[in-house]
Amino acid sequence: MSERRGLEGLRDAIMERAREEADRILRGAEEEAKAEVESAKRAKEEEARVLREKLLKEAEVEAARIIARARIRAKNIVLEAKNRVIEEVIESAKRSLSGHSLGREASLARLLRESARGLGGSRLRVMVSRGDLEIAKRLIQGDGELSKRVEEIAEAECSGGVMVEEVDGGVRIDNTYEARLAMLIPRLLPMIGKELPKGA
Repeated sequence: MSERRGLEGLRDAIMERAREEADRILRGAEEEAKAEVESAKRAKEEEARVLREKLLKEAEVEAARIIARARIRAKNIVLEAKNRVIEEVIESAKRSLSGHSLGREASLARLLRESARGLGGSRLRVMVSRGDLEIAKRLIQGDGELSKRVEEIAEAECSGGVMVEEVDGGVRIDNTYEARLAMLIPRLLPMIGKELPKGA
């Protein structure tokens, strides 16, 4: 809960800085645009009517460009801030998964059985994180079906979960925490985006 509050505080601080920067850019652009328009008005009074109209139109076009560029920059700043918040949420989830000990054995057992069922009756190679090797060996030895099918248990570079593949090099099922999180992220991003304040 405190990590969520910390993330919300971080999110709010990043978004506040992004809003302030966006406001500053917009104010500067408006001042710059006003200066351009005023300069064109003075030129209009000093020169012939045709020349004055031409300069005024050019100034208005330039002012519109300056404001448009400033708005784009402001939106980009807000988007970058949102992306930093989203990346921090994802990194926090990864840290939480790698340090998760409650229910780890049950989670590993469920993922292992699910993966083995997905590969049918093949002979299997099981790969788990270094910290889960002993748990995986114990789970496989305690399961009659798995103990007949699993021929090798190896270490994998992951924070948790399991990869199971056919020994003959056929199909592999990646049920690591990283792979499962990667599948969830596209569904989570819209939900996270809705929680963040709207941009400039």
